[in-house]
Amino acid sequence: MKLFTKFIIGGLLFLANPITAQYQFILTLNNSEETAILVSEIQSIKFESQSLILNKVDGNTFNWLISDINNYRFDNVTSATLAEEIETSQIEIYPNPSNGQAVFSYSSPDKQRVSIGIFDLLGQEVLMVYSGIQEGKQTYSIDTQIPSGIYICKVVGERRIWTKSFIVN
Repeated sequence: MKLFTKFIIGGLLFLANPITAQYQFILTLNNSEETAILVSEIQSIKFESQSLILNKVDGNTFNWLISDINNYRFDNVTSATLAEEIETSQIEIYPNPSNGQAVFSYSSPDKQRVSIGIFDLLGQEVLMVYSGIQEGKQTYSIDTQIPSGIYICKVVGERRIWTKSFIVN
């Protein structure tokens, strides 16, 4: 019953915050076996008798006994399964701290649509740097005519997100 309560609360959060394809459902069994399924591939999740049943969009069905389930969660794919890809791609900003001008560079291992923006700590975009398709190492000169403070440079790709904080004096 405890798991059912957690699932209902998690389900309400899921409905209140629509989850995109960048999220996955991760189920951990008592034997530590873990199953991860992209949310975009899930048609339904339901309890029936003593089982948790997950139906995928492609018609496949997964069925687990509730007594075998240790935990479940919804998690951001970029923070879990794409960790090694994120490590191979780096953002550099220099000088950091900046006095008005900065050079920004990053590397993406594959061709993809990206948007690059500068955000304040409240999550508000203060500067759009680039939006388009890129591959490999890219370098930009940024005129940081923005108020002094701490900012986040965010590169949003099709399958990953890179971030780096920097300071403007």
